[in-house]
Amino acid sequence: MKQFRFLLDYFRFVVDIFKTPHFVLLLALWPLPAITANYPERPVRFIVPFPPGGANDIFARVIGEKLGEYFNQQVVIDNRPGGGGSLGAEIAAKARPDGYTMLLANTGPNAIDVSLRSRNSYNPVRDFSAVTQISAVPLVLAIYGGANTRTLSEFIANAKSTPGQINYASAGNGSIAHLATELFKTQAGIELSHVPYKGTPQALTDLIAGRVAMLFTTTVASLPHIKSGRLRALAIADARRSALLPDVPTMAQAGLSGFEISAWYGIVVPAKTPQAIILRIYGDVVKALQSAHVQQRFNELGGVAVGSSPQEFTHFLNQEIEKWGRAVKSSGARVD
Repeated sequence: MKQFRFLLDYFRFVVDIFKTPHFVLLLALWPLPAITANYPERPVRFIVPFPPGGANDIFARVIGEKLGEYFNQQVVIDNRPGGGGSLGAEIAAKARPDGYTMLLANTGPNAIDVSLRSRNSYNPVRDFSAVTQISAVPLVLAIYGGANTRTLSEFIANAKSTPGQINYASAGNGSIAHLATELFKTQAGIELSHVPYKGTPQALTDLIAGRVAMLFTTTVASLPHIKSGRLRALAIADARRSALLPDVPTMAQAGLSGFEISAWYGIVVPAKTPQAIILRIYGDVVKALQSAHVQQRFNELGGVAVGSSPQEFTHFLNQEIEKWGRAVKSSGARVD
């Protein structure tokens, strides 16, 4: 009877483990197979498909520094800009699936480009395995600081009364700012005219000068100009207010419910990378995201630490591809 009771208790213990939301993390900490037990044994390359100095680069370096400590190996940041992120993504997709190449994934190359380009040298679903989403930075709807408009409702009302006469800026055709505005137009039932630029700095310059009326951008890029009054923030495209802009309402609070768009950052590795290695990287990233230093740096960038499981990040990526596919179709944008 005692032996039977012991087996029953053990069975219940195993069932409870499977029920825990951190079961995947427990697996990540489980002893790895012999082939990956000593991973990593040499430096790990972390490809950032954008130039140094931008948000992508900073997020990668903050996480890479911590991973280097946990790996006891150097994590080398390899900036490979070009093609809106597609060049670096292609390089990562063709790398050996051995855990020694990671890619900083983001909205453009890992969600938008598959619909934006008629021919892609890689497939964001087929050619990569998801590790984790590390952060999300909500977009803010910013307008010219000298405008008479004070609220989102007023902006929408003005746009409805003057269809197509209000200009909006973006960082270029197919950029997140462009497609976010296309989704905004559809949901708000308004018409706006698109003025594409070669990047966010140029778009911000003309918005500050009043040559265009609005722009979807990140809190970090727009914060100094909002605080100076040169720009006015009408709403945050998130479910929660930003700690950097606590007085700015969310889209829902401003009258447009269900509109949430963030510039997000994550880690993917080449497809067929051993699952044990994926879980090792995931476990160490989650640990890094819990450190005070990383959280402080992310807060300074307007980012929220995420740390989703590989399965959750895979689901998120599929949703993002579907969402941005609708936006690309609605806008008619193409980059070839």
